[in-house]
Amino acid sequence: AGSLLAGGAGGSILDDGAGGDGAGAHYRPSHPGARAAYGRLLTLVSGRDYLGNQPAAVLHSACDEVLSVLKDGGLRDPERKGRVARLL
Repeated sequence: AGSLLAGGAGGSILDDGAGGDGAGAHYRPSHPGARAAYGRLLTLVSGRDYLGNQPAAVLHSACDEVLSVLKDGGLRDPERKGRVARLL
């Protein structure tokens, strides 16, 4: 069984859709721990309970939105949970 993180041409979905030209740029974790956490988030979002089999750009955009909600210091945890649930 292949990994959900496996991208085209032997790459990873973590590398897909993150163009360097600024158009469609997504969060790119640089620290190994952050990269692993982002990979788990992508796996969760791409699961059948959420967005399922979608193009990498859609999954990255959804993860970017989830991260922005999680990082919003003005929200309490129940509000974060509600917003993330509505996103997915």
